[in-house]
Amino acid sequence: GALPGGPDGDTAGILRQGGEMLGIGRQLRQDIAGLWGPAGDGFSASNALNKKKSLPLIRALQVAAPGAKRELGAIYMKRVLEPEDGRRIVAILDETGAREYAAGKAEELAAAASELAAGVVGRLRHPEALAAAAELMLSGVRDAGQGGAV
Repeated sequence: GALPGGPDGDTAGILRQGGEMLGIGRQLRQDIAGLWGPAGDGFSASNALNKKKSLPLIRALQVAAPGAKRELGAIYMKRVLEPEDGRRIVAILDETGAREYAAGKAEELAAAASELAAGVVGRLRHPEALAAAAELMLSGVRDAGQGGAV
């Protein structure tokens, strides 16, 4: 990635760190879209069959009332999930503010990556390529927490 573009080792390390932040932020956005996407029922090909344990779920397990934590645990222990299970998972996540929390984390990561990039952009041969890559990675991050386009 960064080394063929010519930056020194320190610059490449900063770009790597920023890229990791952008990648994690994008994954958070995808997790949000998978749970609150078009149907908003918690079912997508990736999370329904695999019972994905994403940041919104982890956050809910941290802050939910004991009864809701038990309910989430019971749902995730089922061998096969029913459509109502997905809706109930999303309802519990909504009650705990898990969507907003995950969207906020994605935004924090995007801002931190932008700050890192701003510090090295003058050292790059093609800074426009960095901006284009960041835009691609961030597309939809800001809207994902608000129910907007992803």
